[in-house]
Amino acid sequence: MMRGRQASSRKVLRARAQFVAVIVLVLGLLIGFIVEEGEDPTKDATNRNEPDLFLLNAKISQFNERGHLKSVIEALRFTHYPLTDVTALESPQVALYLTLDHTPWTIEASSGRLLPLSAYRKEAVELWTDVRANRRHKDGSETLIETDALTVFVSSNLVEGNEPVRISTKNSITLAPLMRAWLDSGQFELRSDGSTQVSTQFFDVPMDIEASNHRDPSV
Repeated sequence: MMRGRQASSRKVLRARAQFVAVIVLVLGLLIGFIVEEGEDPTKDATNRNEPDLFLLNAKISQFNERGHLKSVIEALRFTHYPLTDVTALESPQVALYLTLDHTPWTIEASSGRLLPLSAYRKEAVELWTDVRANRRHKDGSETLIETDALTVFVSSNLVEGNEPVRISTKNSITLAPLMRAWLDSGQFELRSDGSTQVSTQFFDVPMDIEASNHRDPSV
């Protein structure tokens, strides 16, 4: 009689153990599925970082509080990425209209991007590769800035460059490793980087700026 009870108890325990094992297996598969779904960041992140807006041959115009044109941003292509809220620009051109003068600074480059206003920075346009900033003055002369990268703060007409710049006017060529310029006032801050100094060469005869680009200013 005792043996029968013991055998029956063993069967019950074995059945319970098998039932618990099945539950553990099911939970393990379920947890694994949840983890696998949760640990696949590429799918969701990729989808969220897909461009959600394309503009071809478009322009963005901004006006001041008096309704006067302040800036124009043009590009062959605008591509907006919602994950970072950054807009890539193909062949961008930025026109900055100064406070006291209707003749704008025109800044162009091969590539760029629009950075939105945030708690950490002002709204800016970053430009790179073959960057040229040009302004024609009332007397017909020009000022030309050339560099590999330039950040334009449209709201304040401020430009900053952490790459070497070349500034050409009708009677001078200036080379500088670092630059910050307030275009409204025409104030330029040129700085050395410790290894390269700011240098300026003056010319007695007014020169053609485009022609001077092919001339070695060290000569």
